[in-house]
Amino acid sequence: GINSPSPHPHNGILLLDNHYPPSYTFHKTKLAMGLFGLFGKRADPNSITSKIKTAVNPKKKDNNAGTVDDIVALVNSNPNGPEEAGKAIFKQLKAVKPEKQILALELLAELGDKSEKFRPQLANETLVNFFYANATESWTDRDFKTKIIEAAQHWQTEFQEDESLAPVAGLYQKISSTTSAKRRSQAL
Repeated sequence: GINSPSPHPHNGILLLDNHYPPSYTFHKTKLAMGLFGLFGKRADPNSITSKIKTAVNPKKKDNNAGTVDDIVALVNSNPNGPEEAGKAIFKQLKAVKPEKQILALELLAELGDKSEKFRPQLANETLVNFFYANATESWTDRDFKTKIIEAAQHWQTEFQEDESLAPVAGLYQKISSTTSAKRRSQAL
């Protein structure tokens, strides 16, 4: 069987566990326990990423107001807070469910309004390109597209004087130009 002694000795040691030396079996078990410990840990419920997951969970959206303030406080108090929040929100924006995408966009807009420390994340080229693509493509959910356009209008008004936020401040104009050009080409 699996744990029965092998009839063949290995360097004077009787083999167990499918003929592996006992030391190998011990190390294999220790490695598995180490990996489980590494991957089996639950996320800190007070981390920025966990708070963002909660805030964009459609089933928990009643708790979002307090969660947004918690996220703002965490972002402002953590040296890597803006980057962590930006990455976590972007991951949620790429979700398949439009309701989750809309909640992530609303959270992003609120963070941009409430946290000066977070605001530069709005000018992230990947994020701006993501919004542009989703606002101008026909395959995007209509409600999500509408929310992107509303947010882009807000950012244009809010950040037009801030040169560091030019990419996001110019997003609405870029979207408008593209959608107007598409309408003109379809009319021909």
